[in-house]
Amino acid sequence: MMITEKNEKPCFVLTVDEDPEFQFELEDLQECFIKITERVNELRKAFKLPPISLSQSFPENFFGFSIPCIIKMIEGLPNAGLCQNYHFKVRKELNNVKKVIISFFFFFFFFFCFFNKIK
Repeated sequence: MMITEKNEKPCFVLTVDEDPEFQFELEDLQECFIKITERVNELRKAFKLPPISLSQSFPENFFGFSIPCIIKMIEGLPNAGLCQNYHFKVRKELNNVKKVIISFFFFFFFFFCFFNKIK
């Protein structure tokens, strides 16, 4: 599987070496997940195995996009901050930490200034 860009959106390109007829390009992660699940269920049926339901997994988990180190790598890519439709997870946490640090800094700064005025 490869992720490219198409119409300024991610495009999920899937090809299978063992099955050249099974290939597609989709812009939606959910659609990609459905296609793969349908193909897996076709193969499982051929071996008389029970099908996998879509509710057993989520596309983000299936493709690894919910793994913290993958999220950090994606959000750490050059120009990742330019993405307008992505909801940052790690960066948001870092921004919250920065806010806490800045708040403590101002608290101690004003505290120091206040006590210096009293003396």
